[in-house]
Amino acid sequence: MKRLSFVFIAVFSFVACKKEKNPESPATSEVIKASSIIVLNEGNFQWGNASMSLYNAKTKVVENDVFKRNNNQLPIGDVVQSMIQVGDLGYVVVNNSNKIRVIDLNNFQSLGSIEPFNSPRYILPINQNKAYVSDLYENKLYVVDLANRSILKTIPTYGWTEEMVLVGEKAFVSQVDSSQVLVFDVVKDSLLKNISTNTSPQFLEIDVNQNVWVSCTGGVNSNLAALHLIDSDQLTVLKTLEQSNSADFIGEIEMNATADEIFYLASDGLMKMDIQQNNLPTTAFIPHNNRNLYGFSIDQSNNDIYLIDAVDYQQNGYVYRYSMGANLEDQFQVGIIPGDVFFKN
Repeated sequence: MKRLSFVFIAVFSFVACKKEKNPESPATSEVIKASSIIVLNEGNFQWGNASMSLYNAKTKVVENDVFKRNNNQLPIGDVVQSMIQVGDLGYVVVNNSNKIRVIDLNNFQSLGSIEPFNSPRYILPINQNKAYVSDLYENKLYVVDLANRSILKTIPTYGWTEEMVLVGEKAFVSQVDSSQVLVFDVVKDSLLKNISTNTSPQFLEIDVNQNVWVSCTGGVNSNLAALHLIDSDQLTVLKTLEQSNSADFIGEIEMNATADEIFYLASDGLMKMDIQQNNLPTTAFIPHNNRNLYGFSIDQSNNDIYLIDAVDYQQNGYVYRYSMGANLEDQFQVGIIPGDVFFKN
């Protein structure tokens, strides 16, 4: 359920499975410490088969189903959507289980949960104790106390909210169904401004100038997908880069480590452009190659790109690790519908 407004389905080409471990016994603390990369596998909606995988980029060893193995076979829940880290704790948003699981990242053991939500999507840490949680159905943001693991209050949004980013004391929140970005004062928990966008804004990133990029998928009604650049001080749109064809989508976006290049998923594969460009690229940086590219992440420590293949949404998916030079460094199998790759601090 990573992209509810658009799913790009392609024919899967099989790759060899290698150096993969999936025992029933718990992953050791040594293995967990050495494996800084976490793959969030959504699982099938209402099947309760979401999971978490660990990957060691140096040894290329994969540990699948780590949460379940380290919690006496307790399933993590129904649809793992997203995750943040605060200190040694991981806060994992489990969408259809209506909760945020709190786990100790030193041993992957569950410490409890924050609930109840309706359909939580993403969590944005405001400080060590406070966070915002977006929601698909509730028409509001939740304000959460991380220390007490409780919901403090809600803020009206009047629509479906998705990804969020924090710039200073302002939270930028994508509101998909109303095609706008909402800007909130995180001290007063109050709305500052609504910024209109192209259809279905979902993904947000911050560039080197502390401005906010917005990815609009274009929805399902032949509207043009686009990237917007928002001035985070003036709260105005600095530029809009639209796809020329309504059949071309723009999906997830990420910045490189220096935040001066933006990457995004499109029909042709993974695209790359300098933030100063005023035209979208026409050639894929990494072609899709008949894979079902469902998402990607960039490791900010070394600029490695982790490209996610959801295959057919029924069998286990794959992750492809590329260098910033677009060279394939590794490929490995994970759980069902990998949706995100997270990097532990």
